[in-house]
Amino acid sequence: MITGSSFPRGAFASKVSVVIFVAIGTAELFSGYFSGSVALIADGSHTLSDALISTIVWLGLKVSGRAPDGKFHYGYYRVETFSAVISAFVMVGVGIFILIRSYQVFLEPTEIQAPFIPLVTAAVASISFWIMGFYKYRIAKEERSEALNLDAYNTMKSGLSSLFAFVGVFLSSFFVQTDALAGIGISFFIFVVAYTSVRGSALVLLDACECTDVIETIKLTSERIEGVEKVLTVRLRHSGPYILGDLHIQVDGGMTVKESDRIVRRIKATVKDLIPNLGRLTVEVESEGEEEQEARLSSGNS
Repeated sequence: MITGSSFPRGAFASKVSVVIFVAIGTAELFSGYFSGSVALIADGSHTLSDALISTIVWLGLKVSGRAPDGKFHYGYYRVETFSAVISAFVMVGVGIFILIRSYQVFLEPTEIQAPFIPLVTAAVASISFWIMGFYKYRIAKEERSEALNLDAYNTMKSGLSSLFAFVGVFLSSFFVQTDALAGIGISFFIFVVAYTSVRGSALVLLDACECTDVIETIKLTSERIEGVEKVLTVRLRHSGPYILGDLHIQVDGGMTVKESDRIVRRIKATVKDLIPNLGRLTVEVESEGEEEQEARLSSGNS
């Protein structure tokens, strides 16, 4: 059974990243504004939007840690998924703004002034985001957090975005429109991450579960338990970092309630050891009918 659990390390990582995003994003905006680099302005806007996304993820993780109550009987774990959807739509809005602005500058390019400052700013931003992104990714895997996993990819994407800005500023000395092309490239990075997030979160909210390997593990493990004649169905769905499932098994018709209960407990314990993020498994037991028993015995004798 799922108990009220929080994601302290994930929430802390998101909270710290908000401060870093705001600091770097502000520096990029000022540097881009005074140097005339649209790529750095785009990356600064993108970075500040990441600060908003990390804030949303942090709040989602905080709420997800609440225990089930009288209104939310299954807990608040899907708040985390909902926060990922909101973050994705924020990214789309920022991406559209950056794309339009970069295209306008591409049509009417201007030479970058004092390129050394935006180059250093973009380099520091890229290195910082890569380090922070891999740190979030490691924690997301340990805590099985979908929202933090999105935040990690989004942060690493920010590192790649800042690298694009660096290359755009550097090459603008040879071809002035490279700076605007870097801004356009940054907008497409944003759209790809947003699409991936919306798709994954929508599947979770619609109770879809692309987890064939987990279903097979539950099925094979249950069939090996003494007393289980057949596994009839296995149904799974995601709820935040957890997988919830329903297992329908068939047992011998002469089995007592006490024996059936023992089998259910053994199945849950064995499966839980193999699948750590299995939050809840409901096992329905069905007794084998006389006709089925006769058919099984006759096939066994033959």
